[in-house]
Amino acid sequence: MKNFYFWMLTLLCSTIAFGQLSENFESDITTRGWSLYQTDSSDPGFVLTTAESQSGNASYYHNDEFVDNESTAYMVTPAYTVQSGDEFSVYVRQNYSVSYYNYSGIAISNASGDPIANPSDFVEVWEAGAGFAEDSWEQVILALDAYVGQSIYVAFVYTGDFDHEYYVDNMYIGTPCTAPVASISTT
Repeated sequence: MKNFYFWMLTLLCSTIAFGQLSENFESDITTRGWSLYQTDSSDPGFVLTTAESQSGNASYYHNDEFVDNESTAYMVTPAYTVQSGDEFSVYVRQNYSVSYYNYSGIAISNASGDPIANPSDFVEVWEAGAGFAEDSWEQVILALDAYVGQSIYVAFVYTGDFDHEYYVDNMYIGTPCTAPVASISTT
């Protein structure tokens, strides 16, 4: 019985010491602490879709909607405290980016989780750009060394009015897994 409690305590401590945030976007993310914002009320924002996925059956995306005014939509993670060695990884995909691209990017805040009330808190760390590969999933990996010890929010950002489409799937924040190394003994 003592052995059981020891391993449970070890598991609990390792989970606390080595946090991670991962999302496969297979269901409603707002039930897991994510927030969705739009600058125009006619903009549906980021929504769940089964039309495209990097893996699994679904992803989140912003469609090329006609809206009343050009709108910026944000899909914001729950707060995450960055630890040494953490990185951010996500798969993104764009459609119609060459002809109709307006803006798709990723921004980080270490102050607020609300980009509408506090837009200056969010700093761009990556932009897809008009030359981004169209209709293919691309992995984006960002080092988070500058945020060690800080609580951050990561926002996926889309700006447009009947412009391109922006898909997001399989996001991970944490220490990257390292490939196993074989140990060979000659004795």
